[in-house]
Amino acid sequence: MVGIIALLSLTFGLPALAAETLVVTGQEQPGLNIGSSYFSLDSRSIEELQIQQAADISIYIPNVDIKNVLGNSNPVITIRGVGLHDSLPNNDQSANVYVDEILLVSPAMMSFQLFDVERAEALLGPQGNEYGRNSTAGNINFTSKKPTDDFYADVAIGYGNYERYSTDAVINGGITDNLNGRLSMTGDWSTSGHFENTFTRNDYGELSRWAVRGQLSWSLSKNNQFLLNLHSGHDGSDALTNWVAVGVYNPGTTTLCAPALAGNLQQTLNQCVDRLNFQDKDNDPFTGTWDLEPEKESYQYGVSLNAEWQFDKTQLTSISAYEGFDQSLQEDVDGSTAVGFHIESDYFIEQFSQEVRLASTKPFNIEVLPGKLNWIIGGFYHYDTRVGNPSQRFNFRDWLNDVLLVDFDQSTTSAALFTNNEWQFTEQWQLVFGTRYTWEEKEFFAKTATTVPFGGTSGLTGSTNPFSNSRDNRISANAFTGSISLEYTPTENLLSYFKFSKGFKGGGFSGLATSSQAQLDPYDQEELYAYELGFKANLFNRTLGFNSAFFYYDYRGMQVVTIPFNATVQRSRLTNAEKATVLGVDSNIIWQPIDELEINTNIGWLDHQIKDSRFNDKDLPNAPKLNFSNIIRYEYALSNNFTLTPMLITSYQAETFKSVENTPLIQSDDYWLVNTRVSLQQGKHWELAAWANNLTDEVYVIDAFDQSGQGVYIFNYGMPRTYGLNFTYRFD
Repeated sequence: MVGIIALLSLTFGLPALAAETLVVTGQEQPGLNIGSSYFSLDSRSIEELQIQQAADISIYIPNVDIKNVLGNSNPVITIRGVGLHDSLPNNDQSANVYVDEILLVSPAMMSFQLFDVERAEALLGPQGNEYGRNSTAGNINFTSKKPTDDFYADVAIGYGNYERYSTDAVINGGITDNLNGRLSMTGDWSTSGHFENTFTRNDYGELSRWAVRGQLSWSLSKNNQFLLNLHSGHDGSDALTNWVAVGVYNPGTTTLCAPALAGNLQQTLNQCVDRLNFQDKDNDPFTGTWDLEPEKESYQYGVSLNAEWQFDKTQLTSISAYEGFDQSLQEDVDGSTAVGFHIESDYFIEQFSQEVRLASTKPFNIEVLPGKLNWIIGGFYHYDTRVGNPSQRFNFRDWLNDVLLVDFDQSTTSAALFTNNEWQFTEQWQLVFGTRYTWEEKEFFAKTATTVPFGGTSGLTGSTNPFSNSRDNRISANAFTGSISLEYTPTENLLSYFKFSKGFKGGGFSGLATSSQAQLDPYDQEELYAYELGFKANLFNRTLGFNSAFFYYDYRGMQVVTIPFNATVQRSRLTNAEKATVLGVDSNIIWQPIDELEINTNIGWLDHQIKDSRFNDKDLPNAPKLNFSNIIRYEYALSNNFTLTPMLITSYQAETFKSVENTPLIQSDDYWLVNTRVSLQQGKHWELAAWANNLTDEVYVIDAFDQSGQGVYIFNYGMPRTYGLNFTYRFD
């Protein structure tokens, strides 16, 4: 059987398989020898669940929230309530995203297409002892399928509503005795969109994107392996999501109206207006009067070399990588035919990283202590530069008689040493401990200028003269972080552990438009102290797997975006809250009552408060207090080697605030999503699948921002119902 969800353990890391394993959806769950919150999807799961971008996996991971903020790009990632609600390219997320062990440092780079993927993983909680860069929230890893010497190829084509077409192709095999190659490519495009612009009479939301990856694997000897990875991609799509503006002023004033303050959307639509007394009253997020239709043009490219040397009891790994990214984007934020709030952005990112790890491949005996020791020691170096000149152009012609130009130039240098060790001192007890030292430095220049190109008086400054503020700055930080976990395995089917870990994320600078020098002040580093108690059990002849992790976070110096109301100009600022606390549970149940039926349920629960005089006892943003997903898959064998496989996927997310101020209207209501898929497969040769996502056509908010300084709150909505057919043929 080929599966949906493989290695679904929320309570352990990346161990070898146990001697006896629970077979779920054709895959074996890992053995019980590491205590850590971990989740994984195999390649078949990614295909069946229609996962095409990083944001798509969050439905299937408890207490993980990922959303694309700018059109179809720049995702914001929140894990167990920890995350920076800022999508600008110069800021780092609290969670790290890796593709083939390469860190993607900017949110702008995390909208890549997923194709030919071996697995996707999420590690929840502070990370940094085993690889890569330190993080407070966790890590998300995507690993591509690697070249092998067996020849095979496959091709897939798809068609869906909105005249959407897709194609994927792979060719793999040996080139010489010790050289293997793999070429993978994907394309996705459409000729119709799900937005209707009643002003231009156009629809938009069209797709146009492709990506390609070439890999060469060279075995110099049985102890030497080299893997060269070259990849590139382009996205010229319209935005798949669009900002919907809701006016929040009393007519003829610049004061907030009562329904908006109370959080009543329908009354706000009926009674409140923007700066020009405009309001779109139909409450349909997929129609509007945008005079500037959203466009995006992005290119991403890179090369990496992974080298491994095997010795008697150790393995040396070196990973060298370069990544480049270039993006331009335009959006209409005001939602009207006026040039009230138009955004154009353009920026370029380059990064280089080098990692070296030496790890034991066989347990070491400890002469002075009982038991055996496995260990990793390593070093990590990273440099990146992010430039926007101008990075953003805010056109407020009709609202404020002004245009803002925002420039920034930022470089980051980071270096670290780390180690992780597993000491099994009895058959049932193991101590896992590690530490990390991190040093980083950021240099930053930013400038915001009002140009008053239309003559008259600027509504931002009250002056006829242009205004600008700028600053050169540099910050540095260093920190020791680490974790220690005590694990108890009374039998091979039971595991419990207690883990303490400390996470660290360095400070930074705001790439937002600024109207004062204070907004250019850097924000400080944040620290997270995590306490976690985890359990795992394989029950009833290994047909039922249960995993739970209970955790408490002491979150200090939390990095936040604050937006205090000002009727003249929005004074958004990145700063630090004093602290926050998070209490939560991740739970996963896998049940296979009969061979043909698989049921996978994930539940996440959070309780959290910010402890700060500015927003005391407020909820953390982007952290639903309850989230749930359930996957039911039934595999029915027909005659002549045919298999029919229906699937039903349901998910739920509780209401969620989208601002640290917990502004009543700046939130998403609770919602359910229903997806389904039915496939007919003939052996391993071909498969025909019909699918539908958001089957009930639920209307739900992905994100929302306070732009009340310009007279609106803006909302970003999820995709409406989509459906289609996919056909895959495999050549052996």
